[in-house]
Amino acid sequence: VVAGYLVFQQWREGTEAVLDSTDGQDVGMVDDPTAPGFVAFVAPTPTVLVVHVDDDGGLVGVTVLAQTALEEGGMAVLLSRDLLVPLADDEALLAQIHADGWTAALEQAVADLLGFGFTVDPVVIEPEGLQQWLRLVDPIPSNLVDDLTALDGDGSERVEIEAGGREFDGTTLATVYGWRNPGEWDANRVERQQRIWEAWLDRIGEADDLVAVTLVFPLSPFLQSLGAGTDEVVLPPVEPVSFEGAPALYLLDAADPLWTRQLAEMVPLPVSARPGQRATVRLLDGIGDP
Repeated sequence: VVAGYLVFQQWREGTEAVLDSTDGQDVGMVDDPTAPGFVAFVAPTPTVLVVHVDDDGGLVGVTVLAQTALEEGGMAVLLSRDLLVPLADDEALLAQIHADGWTAALEQAVADLLGFGFTVDPVVIEPEGLQQWLRLVDPIPSNLVDDLTALDGDGSERVEIEAGGREFDGTTLATVYGWRNPGEWDANRVERQQRIWEAWLDRIGEADDLVAVTLVFPLSPFLQSLGAGTDEVVLPPVEPVSFEGAPALYLLDAADPLWTRQLAEMVPLPVSARPGQRATVRLLDGIGDP
């Protein structure tokens, strides 16, 4: 009992000593950007990986979205499913990585390829979901350069959707997004996907109610920024690699100066693709002529 009383007294006297103390230094936040000691905490550029799949779960394509300027614009990068990317001790197609490791492995492979990570969990879009989202702003004008064809049982081709510029409903445009003609290089399909993204974002930008036409959580902030502001839908520079009797594969030309600049503009404040890969920087004496 005596020990307990002494402990209580010591705690009370220590607490009063701390509360009555006038030692130390008052450190306040400097909120004037031109004053010494000003510190700003900046949020990373919002980024997300969009994984497009077909009805069987196979990879159709990959889109990386970034809100380069919040509520004022952004950028989208489209990657082919047949893009060959380096791994830790090997290389593989994005489609194969997706098939073997599902979304997490694909997200890491794309992050390593582009040099930055993602601030939002990956979004998987199935054909039915894409139809619903495109229907929010349809009809959508677009130009279909080639006929979309399929093979009959006797090996002859039939035209499913004719080429030409016109307005498409969301259901048809979602079909076009994933369509690949017999023997067609995937680069052709990615170009069709690029035109669909551009037309989709244009229609969003024309809407009176941005929220109503972008009910695609968690993509809504990205679609609103790219639709209402300056958007750029980019196909990275790739080189086709063909093997006899096999479809063409693609290699990223990371040395392209235009692509390097676009990548830097796309994500000015990136998160690391892997923990510890990027240093944290504190800028001192950053006052003066911007």
